[in-house]
Amino acid sequence: MQHLPNDTIDILLDQFGQIETVIGDPNFPTTTDAWGGNDTVTATITQPEAEVTIFGDDNTTLHGQSHGGNDTLTVNVNYGWNAALVVGDAQAMTDDAKGGNDTIDTQDHSMYTNVHAFGDVAGDVSGNSHGGSDTITGAVGWRGFDNVYAGDAGGSMSGTAQGGNDTLDISLNTREGSARASGDAIGSISGDAHGGNDNIILTMSGENVWAGASLSGDSSTSLTDNAQGGDDILTVKISTEYTDDARDMLFGDAPTMSGNAMAATISSPAERPPTFCMAMQRSMIPQHRARSPAARYAQRGRRK
Repeated sequence: MQHLPNDTIDILLDQFGQIETVIGDPNFPTTTDAWGGNDTVTATITQPEAEVTIFGDDNTTLHGQSHGGNDTLTVNVNYGWNAALVVGDAQAMTDDAKGGNDTIDTQDHSMYTNVHAFGDVAGDVSGNSHGGSDTITGAVGWRGFDNVYAGDAGGSMSGTAQGGNDTLDISLNTREGSARASGDAIGSISGDAHGGNDNIILTMSGENVWAGASLSGDSSTSLTDNAQGGDDILTVKISTEYTDDARDMLFGDAPTMSGNAMAATISSPAERPPTFCMAMQRSMIPQHRARSPAARYAQRGRRK
């Protein structure tokens, strides 16, 4: 199996409207099995309307026995009106491909910025592929209403795909803003796919008057067919008194389940902490009208 090199890439977006795409392993082989390098990518945004897209391996589909590298991807947003799409491995995975154990850190210290961060792929996980065990940390800025995080896939999971055991730690330190986080997929989990055992933590601090989040242990959409959820832990930490119109929704597996889909088996408290599922709501989360980072990237096409 071909092993790709370990790279370190630093990029500064310091021009108005600057758009950059960073690929950790350009031209990742698609006809032979390959193992991605353990790459480190850091992007810093200091001007408005700048957008960055990062793939830890490549904007392609991992086939066969290919394996994503263990990448460290960091985005710091320090101005506002920005967008970031950060993907641990690739566009999609199929066959027996495996995602790497990636670390993604997106820190938004600005306003009107949207971030999408996915541990393995921006699209779908299918076949018998397996997601890596990724760690995603995200801080949501002021009036950022389209912030989406998933441990494995920005799309769906199907076939006999298996989600990784991921950790997502999301912070809402903003007066107005929202986030959506899923342990495995944003889209549906179907077929005989199986979610991983994920740990999702949401911290609400500051004046969260019109802020809120939706957390799902496995899918932000649904579990169908013979899909099975993982043994997940969902935690909300509230360290502020200013939550008059805040809204948080938690789903142990997914908002809906159908067919022969199964929720995770919950052990007794003496054996392991139970899955935490609850909903708190006082008003609707405002809807952001700007295009998502993924939509922006799809529209402009790949840039090198």
